[in-house]
Amino acid sequence: METIARTEAPAGLFVAGRPTLLFFYRGRWCPFCNTYLDEMLKQQTQLLAIADVRVISSEPMPTPTDLGLSSIPRFVYMADPKLELIDWFGIRHAAAGPAGRDITKPALAILDDQGHVAWSYVGAFPMDRPPIAAVLEELQRIAGLRTEGHQKAPLERLRASGSLLVRGLARAISRRGA
Repeated sequence: METIARTEAPAGLFVAGRPTLLFFYRGRWCPFCNTYLDEMLKQQTQLLAIADVRVISSEPMPTPTDLGLSSIPRFVYMADPKLELIDWFGIRHAAAGPAGRDITKPALAILDDQGHVAWSYVGAFPMDRPPIAAVLEELQRIAGLRTEGHQKAPLERLRASGSLLVRGLARAISRRGA
């Protein structure tokens, strides 16, 4: 499984003292991104209780009306049409967008309270994203480690087929700190 290329985030992308969830949104034309964002919005109370949430788009951000939302979610939306943050994290997907534009790969990252990448997920294909329950579990783990003062094990930089078995093994290895 591919992971985010950087180990820490640029200044200003996170709030010190609190984890931050980054959701890299390919564009409003992407049905998989919209479905995933909808699932995140259904869990926004639980997500925001643990972390700040940033939705980073490789195109100008849609309005809530564009997304069919009746209210404005409490996530922070960030447009990155020049792909500067996307390149920072090494997740550019060349010529994969409309009209052959470069866009972000389907990806999420969790930054710890100091802005270090504590967990990341880069999908192998457009609809490949982790279940929201798994993201919440990782957020709770990271927040728990932070509040209990334990040292985090370094993330394994595993590259695999993306199968559920491999993801489970990668997660188990990451948890053990091997």
